[in-house]
Amino acid sequence: MIVGGYHGTWHAPGRDVLLTHAAGLGAGVVIVLDDRTCALGELARITAWLAAQSAQQCGPCRFGLPALARDVARGDIAAALRHAGAVDGRGACHHPTAPCAS
Repeated sequence: MIVGGYHGTWHAPGRDVLLTHAAGLGAGVVIVLDDRTCALGELARITAWLAAQSAQQCGPCRFGLPALARDVARGDIAAALRHAGAVDGRGACHHPTAPCAS
């Protein structure tokens, strides 16, 4: 489950999640991934969408997000983590981070 939209928090399957105003719902979006949805495939789709929506105003979005999207699509986790670290909190918008709840 993703809580708060694409920049929200990914929650592991099988966990109970209590939604309150204090939960930090971000954009107010809750996306439920069922057992027919490949989480990596969904992550690749979201990452590609974010890269395509970039304003292309600075390096992290112009180069980092497309590189990250390619990494995720290839399943190259090490490269994806490296590129994600180069994007988080950087650029004109201080690109937001997306924590993963365990």
